[in-house]
Amino acid sequence: MTIGEKIKYVRKLYHMSSAELAERTGIHPVSIRKYESNKMVPQSAQIERLAAAFHLSPAIFSGLTDMRFDFQYSGDCLGMLIMLYTSGALIINGERDEKNILKKETVKFTVSPLLQKFLQFSEKGRTLSFEDVNVLIKDNDTLDRFIFWEFMYNRRDELYDAYMEEETKENEEAYNQICNDYDEIEMNTVLQGRLGDIVMQATTHDLN
Repeated sequence: MTIGEKIKYVRKLYHMSSAELAERTGIHPVSIRKYESNKMVPQSAQIERLAAAFHLSPAIFSGLTDMRFDFQYSGDCLGMLIMLYTSGALIINGERDEKNILKKETVKFTVSPLLQKFLQFSEKGRTLSFEDVNVLIKDNDTLDRFIFWEFMYNRRDELYDAYMEEETKENEEAYNQICNDYDEIEMNTVLQGRLGDIVMQATTHDLN
C-alpha cells in the first residue's frame, strides 16, 4: 500500500470523513484528497499530524519495517535515536537557552512512561526500573549534531503552525525553506561517519 492508500484505509476504519480529518490535522481538505489519490505525497511533518489525529505512531504510514539501521557508523546510531525520540519512546530532558536550544551539558534521555510499564533492566539477578535510568550521549560531536537536529525539528513545527494559523505567502515561503533545510540536515546527520568512506572510495577510484 502507498502512504496515501494507508491514510485512506485508516481514515475509513475510524469512520472519519476527509473533511473531519482535515479539521483535526489543520491540513487543507484538497491536500488530504491528493494524498489519498496518490497525487501528492505528504512530508514527514504532515504524516506526524495525520498519525496524531488517529492517536497512532507515524510509522503506521511510513512503514514499521522500512526504518533500518545497520549500526556501522555514528550516523546510524543518531538515526536510531531520532526515530526513538520522534516516536515518543525516548524523552529529552535538559535546560534550554533563549533560542530554545538545548544546553549541551544538561541533555539526557529517559524512557517513556509507557515503555517503562513493559521493560526493566536486569543486572546479576537484580532488577532496575527504567525510572531510575538516564541515557546520555557520550560522543560530543554526536551530541552537538543531535541538539542541532532537535532545534530544527522543533523550528519546522513552529513555522508549520504559523502557516496554518495565517496562510500568507511569507509564512508559506518560510515553512518551505525550513522543510528543505531540515531534510538536508537530517540526511547529513544520518550520513555522519559514512561521508569519509564515500570520499575515500571516490578518491581511490580516481587514482585507479
